[in-house]
Amino acid sequence: MRTLPRKSPSYAPEQPLFRITQLRSAKSLHPHVKRVVDALGLKRGRTTHKPVLPKWAGAILKIKELVHVENVTGADFSREMRERTARAQREKGYVVLGRANEVAL
Repeated sequence: MRTLPRKSPSYAPEQPLFRITQLRSAKSLHPHVKRVVDALGLKRGRTTHKPVLPKWAGAILKIKELVHVENVTGADFSREMRERTARAQREKGYVVLGRANEVAL
C-alpha cells in the first residue's frame, strides 16, 4: 500500500498552538494511553503541533507524564518548518566527487 507524502499543516501566524514532544515511552502502559499517543501523532522524541482546542488539551492531560508541552504561535511553527527543511536539504550525508564519466581510474 503506497502512502502519499505528508504535507505539513499551515496555521495562521497569530493562532496559538501546542508544541508537544514525547519524552517517555508508552510501551508498557494501558492500550488507552497508547491510542492517545497515536492520535497525537507522537513517537518517542518526535514533536508535533496541535491547535489550542479542548480536545487536544484533554488528550495532553491524559499523557502529561510522557510529554513536554509548550505554547507557540503559528509564526513560530512556520519558522521552525522552514529551518527544518533548509537543514534537511543542507545535510545530505554524502559528497558527490564527480560523474562516472569524469572520474579517472
